[in-house]
Amino acid sequence: MTEISNYLKTKREVSTRHLQHHMNFIRYRKILKYTIEYLEINENMYIETLKLNAKLKSNDVYNTDLPIDLEDYKKWYSEHNL
Repeated sequence: MTEISNYLKTKREVSTRHLQHHMNFIRYRKILKYTIEYLEINENMYIETLKLNAKLKSNDVYNTDLPIDLEDYKKWYSEHNL
């Protein structure tokens, strides 16, 4: 209960309409706290957020130009005999 009250003190006005979202976030943070190393929490939250919000389609990937020129890379690769 203390954790919830401390979290809600940082928010200006929490409406009942959004209360469940705040509670879900508190629960999510608590789960992370007990399952993930402290230094990895921010990284994992970022990755989970990307999974939820990124809508990548195969056509988007296929139609996007590559950031490098493959012919130049093949030439460089053959010159360096890797």
